Amino acid sequence: MNKELTIIAGPNGAGKTTFAMQLIDEGVIEHFINADEIAKSLIDVPAEFRNIHAGKQFLRRLNQAIQQQQTVCFETTLSGLSYLKRIQKLKQQGWQVTLYYLALEDVALSRQRVKERVQHGGHNIPIQDIERRFPKSVYNLFYHYLKVVDSMYCVLNMDEPDLIFFKTGKNVEITLPQHYQNLKSIADAYDEKSEKTRRKRRCRNPETRGQT
Repeated sequence: MNKELTIIAGPNGAGKTTFAMQLIDEGVIEHFINADEIAKSLIDVPAEFRNIHAGKQFLRRLNQAIQQQQTVCFETTLSGLSYLKRIQKLKQQGWQVTLYYLALEDVALSRQRVKERVQHGGHNIPIQDIERRFPKSVYNLFYHYLKVVDSMYCVLNMDEPDLIFFKTGKNVEITLPQHYQNLKSIADAYDEKSEKTRRKRRCRNPETRGQT
């Protein structure tokens, strides 16, 4: 039995759920776990607690699928690093991990997409969360997740999806150099900003200098 984990990632409003539905229709994935859809189903839970309950159910379903060695897929903004150890552990157990990253040109488009989704009855995301997650997501793609997955496909998800670059095994190929450089510059700018923040903290706390 092939043990496959598929991750659909990208900033808020990138179209992750729609893309997942397309992969299901094409027979690429079978078992899709979506925390947002779980939250929608929790009508008996007060609105302020739904995301917490949905997150717990999401992890429970994901763990169950992995224990049963089901081919499984989930979506994430990739703005955190919580899945890194899980991916590494699964690979050690013989799982194949594929990452689809749906890119947007800039954070303004991310905000616009979420606004349009709300106008059509979809769920909202606070603007400060959208703006905080956007550069972190791109940075984590380049400097963390790209290293650990078996294959990765980064798609510019506009009117017609275009493949920006992809990874198979240890090889990375760039198909849209201009868009690749745009994404890389977002990641590098976030890295530089983070380093400046760390320097300021060290200046405020001299005793932390030299510590890692």
